[in-house]
Amino acid sequence: MFNELRRHGAVLIIMVTARSERHDCLRGLQLGVDDYIFKPFSPMRWSGESARFWNWKARSGSSAQA
Repeated sequence: MFNELRRHGAVLIIMVTARSERHDCLRGLQLGVDDYIFKPFSPMRWSGESARFWNWKARSGSSAQA
């Protein structure tokens, strides 16, 4: 599914989930997500991920919607 999304352009995929086991995170990364965040997460973590998205978008020249 994630590979299909990337065929349409540059996309940063962050999976936000309640599943926090190591094997769940590994599976998400194997499926092609760029980052895996499990709940509950701190506002500081989300703020950092948002900043990373905007930096990535600026570097890639992507016109992806936020």
